[in-house]
Amino acid sequence: MKKNIAYDSIPAPVTCKCKAETLPHYFTFHSHNGFEILPFVSGNVSLYYEKDSIYMHPGDVIMVPPYVFHRGYQNDETPYVRDVLNIREDYTFIGREEDYRRLTQLFFKGDNQKIKVIRPDHDSFIQIHDLMKKIEKTLSEPIDFDSLLLRDSCIAQVLILLYRAEKNHPNSGRVSDTWPESMPAFIIETFQYIDNHLTEPVSLDAISEAVHINKYYLCRTFHEFTGGSIGQYIIEKRLSFARQKLKAGFKPYDACFQSGFNNYANFSRTFTRHVGVSPKAYQMARRMSGENI
Repeated sequence: MKKNIAYDSIPAPVTCKCKAETLPHYFTFHSHNGFEILPFVSGNVSLYYEKDSIYMHPGDVIMVPPYVFHRGYQNDETPYVRDVLNIREDYTFIGREEDYRRLTQLFFKGDNQKIKVIRPDHDSFIQIHDLMKKIEKTLSEPIDFDSLLLRDSCIAQVLILLYRAEKNHPNSGRVSDTWPESMPAFIIETFQYIDNHLTEPVSLDAISEAVHINKYYLCRTFHEFTGGSIGQYIIEKRLSFARQKLKAGFKPYDACFQSGFNNYANFSRTFTRHVGVSPKAYQMARRMSGENI
């Protein structure tokens, strides 16, 4: 049972599932070591993340970049029906790597930390939904060249359909709806303050003063929208940044201080407790077998 803000590692190079469920009340802010594509079929769902909140409409395709913390929240008991495709950062297509990089640039036009909403036309959305089913099916089959090639072909088609939808309708993903469960401006300002001061000491009093909100009300509201505490978020944000530094080849000692931790022993203990291995072991495992932890 997930109760805290967390980093969710994508367990395989590609995962895909067509889901229809009611989200548990303890579903919290989380981030991934890869891309997430979420075609929204039906439900009454809000999506919260560090820079904004989105009310999801059937036919929307939500695109979440790596390491961006987000949370789906059901506004009522209507089943939440969507497809979820996760592509790990270290995944490469069969074929030219530069082609894959060009396709994944769709996630990074503009603000790299912003979740994107694309609204393809009805026929394109149906095609994307059908392709998701095919990808899910390939993942249940024995791994061979044929199944890998089919999977990569389907993923490429999904990305191309989304690229064309955004190209033909560049403002289609602009979501400005206001609804009762929208995220208050002072919570977004809290995320911004933490992001701007992540490598410095960050206190609740300082945040409260910066956003001009009573700290007790701030904590209560933050928990309401993220499912966790401000302290948990700061720790997970710093650990997420540290993972990226380790992946980029920084020494664990350097990753520690560049991620906002001011004591290496504390950093190592915290990293090991949250990730399951030490920073050094994490980096070595990734070098040996790819990012699978």
